[in-house]
Amino acid sequence: MSGRKVIGVLVAALAMFLVGALYWGVNPAPYESWNAVADDKLAQQQLSQMMPNDGVYFVPGFREESGAALLEDGALFQVYVDHTPVAPSDPAIFAWGFLVNLATAALLVMVLEPGASVGRSMLRGLLLGLLAVVTVDLTNMVWWQVPFSWQLHLSVYTLLLFVIGSAVLAPFLKPK
Repeated sequence: MSGRKVIGVLVAALAMFLVGALYWGVNPAPYESWNAVADDKLAQQQLSQMMPNDGVYFVPGFREESGAALLEDGALFQVYVDHTPVAPSDPAIFAWGFLVNLATAALLVMVLEPGASVGRSMLRGLLLGLLAVVTVDLTNMVWWQVPFSWQLHLSVYTLLLFVIGSAVLAPFLKPK
């Protein structure tokens, strides 16, 4: 990869990181799709006791024969558990987030059309983002019953990253 493209990838990753900081850190809309429990501390204690290992829990479990009957009679719970205490502003979280953006920008630079206008690159980014949304986000809603109200915010974020990353990368892909 040429030095110009490497700089483009770094600039695009930074732009995508800033978009993520604004979307998740300033924008309250995604969190309005979450429900709240009556007592966070009590729920945290009880769930920790019932789900002692890190990982994904499904209730009712699909491994038990009674799971299908329980599912037909009641609610489905999908719970992600991580017992490791972490501060919301932990620098490691931000570092990993930047690395994901860096990887995304590096992949985008490989599929964007060299010399294309910013608008054309944004359109290609939008189409690639839609492909990701249909493949991942709609799959989550259909097969895992992830609520539309939450998945919508993940989808919008994905589309924003692909379009902004593509827009930032376009000038770096122009021939000299």
